[in-house]
Amino acid sequence: MSKHVVYRLLEVNPRASRKKESMSKHVVYRPVGFFTCAFALSWCFWFSAAYYSHRQNGEVMIGVLMLLGLFGPAVAAFFFSGPGILRQDIRQRMFRFCHTPLRFWLVAVLLVPAVIVVAILLSPLIGQSLSQLRLSPSIGVMEGSPLFSLIIIFLAPAIEELGWSSYGIDSLQHKCGNIFNSAILFGILWSLWHLPLFFIKGYYHYRLFAENPLFAFNFFVSVVPLTIITNWLYFRNDRSIPLAIIFHVSAVLSSELFMVTNETKCLVTVVCTAVAAVIIWKDTDFFFATRPTLA
Repeated sequence: MSKHVVYRLLEVNPRASRKKESMSKHVVYRPVGFFTCAFALSWCFWFSAAYYSHRQNGEVMIGVLMLLGLFGPAVAAFFFSGPGILRQDIRQRMFRFCHTPLRFWLVAVLLVPAVIVVAILLSPLIGQSLSQLRLSPSIGVMEGSPLFSLIIIFLAPAIEELGWSSYGIDSLQHKCGNIFNSAILFGILWSLWHLPLFFIKGYYHYRLFAENPLFAFNFFVSVVPLTIITNWLYFRNDRSIPLAIIFHVSAVLSSELFMVTNETKCLVTVVCTAVAAVIIWKDTDFFFATRPTLA
């Protein structure tokens, strides 16, 4: 993989756009540097949190370190975007709401809950109960810390997407040449980014591995179809950062709202993969077309 990718990004000035005027400038994307920086920042804080999680009286320090680790991709994006047209493009896309059709907002909000419900309805086939359709009485992202769990559910997706959707996804798309390849690669990288969380005692990922390593493996696999759907929503709507955040929040919140067993979550991955495959099949040209320019 080369260390940087050069492409042309179209900058549209609001006043100039009224006159149908625009200008094109050269922008340099450095995907290797970005992901190296994002991983290094996040892993530094999260492995430190893992260390404190196995010591007594370290709850506050763990929470602080975990929150700081979330900013890794956003900090890397801010550094690698640099001042100028690319950062201006990011600022504009952070508040891009009105150009997204209602149907895509509905997909972003309702798709993952629907996938989970379908998986629960199929779960008796693997010996699970339909009682999983009941709403969960508590949020358990972090064991014994409901407030911190809520913060993670609503704040983490927003912080993450400020890095992934502002810089990371675009840089991979231009490196890979089409959206399908970049989505697969990003899914692998994004799943690996979560690796230190499996060492933080009491955290969701830690409990997954402790119960059964296969459940941890399912988590890594499940990220890929979710990434494909995220990229489809993102690029289909003029690289909308708010839409990516909403879909991310919906995915995390939905998994906590229902009393879904880890066995059924494996079915969720299967159903979600099927949905992603249908989207690719229905929109093949979109996923496999070469896109040298972001407008």
